[in-house]
Amino acid sequence: MSEDFKHRVMESGWGGTANIINGKIYQTVTLPAGNYIFLVNCYTEALDPVYVVAAAGNTLPDISDLSTAAGYAAFTTARFVNATVQCQFSIAQPQTVSLGFVATMTSGNQYWRVPSVKLIKN
Repeated sequence: MSEDFKHRVMESGWGGTANIINGKIYQTVTLPAGNYIFLVNCYTEALDPVYVVAAAGNTLPDISDLSTAAGYAAFTTARFVNATVQCQFSIAQPQTVSLGFVATMTSGNQYWRVPSVKLIKN
């Protein structure tokens, strides 16, 4: 993962900031076949669900289409929490995969941040 991908933040609500609908932050990579864990350290003050997602192709699906992803996992819904989220996925052949985050944030002042990520092939 590139260094630019770390320290991602999404916020809405404060100072009239607009709601976010299917907001996405992701990076696309080409991976060999195998089993993977996309390990994400996060801090959340989110009121709405935030998802860690791995999806075949050059983008991430919207929240309503998460079942089409290779794998996804939700941040904890508890506020003011440092947590580690594991998104497990497998790919049968070498392919382009997008790894990142999808969130809809409409419930007032909230944010989340990701200080580090790690992709593990196991």
